[in-house]
Amino acid sequence: MKKFLLIAFTIATGFAASAQQAVTPSKATMTATDTGYIAIKVPGFMDVVTLQLNQTKTSGTMAGYATLEGSLDGVNYAVISKDTTVFANKAVNVASWSITPSSYSFYRIASYSTGTNVSAPTGFYLARKRN
Repeated sequence: MKKFLLIAFTIATGFAASAQQAVTPSKATMTATDTGYIAIKVPGFMDVVTLQLNQTKTSGTMAGYATLEGSLDGVNYAVISKDTTVFANKAVNVASWSITPSSYSFYRIASYSTGTNVSAPTGFYLARKRN
């Protein structure tokens, strides 16, 4: 029975480690010219890390952009992707980045609002090792 529980726990933990995770943004609501961040700490070396931003417009005219940043210490970040997502004036702007393999301990999406809008950023990430 102990072996069965140990095996079941190991399998459940393995699946949980590769499941999509929601990330709490630094700001729940962004207004006009504002900046918000969605940051994650990668759980060790990963073959693939995928991050997604959903910027949801509440009111006003949506405008702005998002960039991907990386850090080794979790304090000092640098832009690591030339892919900048420009927000359109629509209900939800979605941006995603895949990093293969992970080369930083910390990643964050910087979301810059430049319009006359009120919006809410939400984020998700998926970190996986290949077998």
